[in-house]
Amino acid sequence: MNIFIFSYLNETECAFAEINSRVRHLSSVFKEDMVRTKNCMKKSISNAVSYLRQKSTEFADFVKKTGTQTSERLKEYRSQKQKTVGEFKKEMENIVEKSKKIEREKESEENKRTQKKDSSESKENNAL
Repeated sequence: MNIFIFSYLNETECAFAEINSRVRHLSSVFKEDMVRTKNCMKKSISNAVSYLRQKSTEFADFVKKTGTQTSERLKEYRSQKQKTVGEFKKEMENIVEKSKKIEREKESEENKRTQKKDSSESKENNAL
């Protein structure tokens, strides 16, 4: 019976040793996988950071370029607006001058008529 127990213990010990060996092997494989995964993630993160830096630089350049174009357009719009306002003022002044001129012409015609009327009346009065 002791032999049976010793052989059983020996088999159990061998089984535990084999299990322990497999666990160590799996542990080393797991560690290697973790290291590979970690390195892969580092590389992916590094690539992503590089990509984002590149895109942010491109975006900053785009914003700078667009901002410059926008400010130039705004300056052009303002100058055009002032030009338009100036032209509008000139047109309005011309219209006012023309209307005053027309009024003066009407008044002068009316004065001429009244003078003719007055002169013809005075001639009639003198003839009587």
